[in-house]
Parts: sequence; structure tokens; C-alpha cells
Amino acid sequence: MIDKLYKEVSFLRDVIQHVRTRDVNTEDDKEVAIQTSTFYFKTCRPFVVELGKSPEYIQKYDSLWQELLRLAHGNNSKKSYQKVVGEIYRVTIALSVYSKTLPDHSAINFTSDEEKLFKTLDRLLPSAADSYKQCLIDLQAKTPRLSYRGIASDFREVLREVLDLLAPDKEVMSDPNYHNEINQTKPTMTQKVAHILRSRRRSKSQRSSAEKSIELIEQLFAEITRSLYTRASLATHLETTKTEVGQIKRFLDTVLFDLLEIKS
Repeated sequence: MIDKLYKEVSFLRDVIQHVRTRDVNTEDDKEVAIQTSTFYFKTCRPFVVELGKSPEYIQKYDSLWQELLRLAHGNNSKKSYQKVVGEIYRVTIALSVYSKTLPDHSAINFTSDEEKLFKTLDRLLPSAADSYKQCLIDLQAKTPRLSYRGIASDFREVLREVLDLLAPDKEVMSDPNYHNEINQTKPTMTQKVAHILRSRRRSKSQRSSAEKSIELIEQLFAEITRSLYTRASLATHLETTKTEVGQIKRFLDTVLFDLLEIKS
């Protein structure tokens, strides 16, 4: 992904260099800057963060992209674009080089169940499969982490994507027995699980077990989100959070094997 970002930045750099006027005025040129910035923030930034650079480093890199967005939302000089894009280009090259010095993730071991789950997800939801595999890699990484909240969030997002595929909101809400939970405007994940298993004519006890797993995942995720502000010791926080993320994974694997009807 870092190499893809480098290619996009290189293209943007060429676009700006070929502007023949004093200012970058055309909507097409500005749109390239906007799309490249959006690609960074929405797609590439998590991969940049995972490289393990300091928060200050990431903040400075983010600020360059934010400045580019600011420029693209007005008529600004070519020179100002060249200064910002040139710095983005320099840092992106450094990140690309650095990414190639990191350990090869191919040495990471996956269990047979994890492989089955990944292959099934890859067939149905490639983006969810990539997120799931990245979470497994991150959990096994030997490099000390400053936070595990990102892994917990990605695991939860994998579950959400699967539930949205198997139980779209409109389908769940069309059920005559459906009603919104308090303070909700659409089906919760627990309601989606119940809908899926009910449509497969699962027994009430089977549905209850899956629903309980979803509730525990939500509770653990909420605890991880709060814990950064309530646990005084960083070491204790990290140790406890890693354990909680491991619990989320175990509940998630169980639910996904059931929902995706994967045989162990």
C-alpha cells in the first residue's frame, strides 16, 4: 500500500510540474490533489501508522496532506503546491524505503481455522479478509505497540462488514417483528445476527449463544476505548488491552464460523 501511495504522489507531482500558469486554477488539477489526499487519509494512513513511526512524525505527515487539501480548495500558486507536494514526495519515499526494511510477515504462523476463515472472507469480502489478516499479523508482531485499539476496531469492522453482507438493513427492518432498539435508528449487530440465524431456522438457544458473543465483543470494544483514559499505568493498560483484543478475536472467530457456515 505504501508503494501505491508513492505512485499516486508521483503522479500528483508530475501534474503540478506541468501546470503552465502561475496559479493552479483548473478544477481537474485541483481534483487530482483532493483525490490523492483523500486516498491517503481514507486508505493509506492506517498502513503508515503501522510502520511504527512516532506520533509526532505521523502528525507532521498528516499536516502536509491537510495543507494540500487546503490549497486545492482555492486558487493558489503553483509554487505553494510544489513546496507542499515536494515535501510529501520526500517523506513518502522515505516511508517506502523504511517499509522494505521491516520483517517479512510471511514468517507469521496462522492456525488452520484462521486460514479457513481468511479464505472464506477473501471470497466474499476481500477488504474484510485483508483487515482480518492484518489484525492477526499485528497481534503476533514482536515490535512493542503503543495501542491495541486499532486492532480491536478492525476486528469489529470485519464483523460489521459480514453482517451488512448477510443481513442488509432494509432486509432486517422489513421483518414484521422488527423494532428499533432504544436510541438506535437502524438494526444493531445483535439484531442482524438474530435475523440471520432465525432465517436459517436455528433454535432460540443457538441464536442466544451467538447474540451473547456479539454483546461481549461490543462490551470489550467499549472497555478498550475507555481504558486509555482510565488506566494510569501504560504497561498495565497495554497488557490488559492485548488480552481483551485476544478475547474479541476468539468471540469473533466463533461467530464468523457460524455465520459463514464454515466447517472446522
